[in-house]
Amino acid sequence: MFSFSCIEIAGKDALTFLQGQLTADLNSLSAEQSLLAAHASREGRIQSLYLITWQAEAIHLWIPTLLKATGLALLKKYALFSKVVFTDRPDLHLSLVPVDAAPAIQENVLFATLKEEAATFIRLPRTSDYVIKIAEIPIPADSTALTHWIAAEIPWILPETTNLFFAHDLHLPALNAVSFKKGCYLGQEIIARMEYRGKLKRQLRAVRVPQQDWQLGGTLQLDDGHAGRIVLAVEDGAFLRALVVA
Repeated sequence: MFSFSCIEIAGKDALTFLQGQLTADLNSLSAEQSLLAAHASREGRIQSLYLITWQAEAIHLWIPTLLKATGLALLKKYALFSKVVFTDRPDLHLSLVPVDAAPAIQENVLFATLKEEAATFIRLPRTSDYVIKIAEIPIPADSTALTHWIAAEIPWILPETTNLFFAHDLHLPALNAVSFKKGCYLGQEIIARMEYRGKLKRQLRAVRVPQQDWQLGGTLQLDDGHAGRIVLAVEDGAFLRALVVA
């Protein structure tokens, strides 16, 4: 089952540390605004992708559980000289819920956020049917959740796809997950070069194709004759729904 884990980062240098590591501008983070942000390698390849939420005394980084250990190790690698504290938060749970089971959230703002006493709700891009819910009470696992993440075109990175893609392959600038105005961060030079000088030959696409052999990071034959590299995929009867870079 596709699940998420929360890494809490607190301490005097928490915001400054993350600002120098991740691709988004964390100065935009607030109680009303969550963010996507990636941790890139020095070569500009995406190692992990986080949904980031603001707390009064800390910052929460949500990552697919399968990649949590890798993501945490990468963060700790660069935190030796920063006053930050990392805490696992297994008491918190992230899931997708139908929009009619959530309060009204500001429209036309990527990852607009509404905090209530018992839960936090976050708007998804490209879909009005589901929203993100974060709460202490777990919600029963939804076997269709991955289908909704694909519909929203959120290119979650998993162990099979870490270090395979660049930020522009995954449309991260369009998701406000990349800043071209803030100071230095890992991979910035390569990412900026692709923005201002590169000719983008591939793009992220949500597709539905007949069933075929597949694996994450492998290639998928598309209906138009092209081949795409698989970011996420889920079987849907005789079909396969996937996010691919093609």
